[in-house]
Amino acid sequence: MTHTDTEKIARDSYFDESSVPYKAHDFLDGTPKAFVHKGRFYAVSQIGSTPWFVVVDGPVSDFSGGFVKVIIIIAIVLRAFFML
Repeated sequence: MTHTDTEKIARDSYFDESSVPYKAHDFLDGTPKAFVHKGRFYAVSQIGSTPWFVVVDGPVSDFSGGFVKVIIIIAIVLRAFFML
């Protein structure tokens, strides 16, 4: 659990500051979800049978930036290597 203001971690609601396009009762219905909305990714999953949820969000660029380029380069190199 992270937040720039550590006082908010156990006190405030994720939905007070998030731009997630769901209401809390729809987003936290026990069904795992993962989607992209307005350039941000969102994912949620309930922790076992507890009333707690793991919620992740962030910019899509985390998945489409330099990391993806490195993976593509590695894939090309491996393909070239195995074609020899």
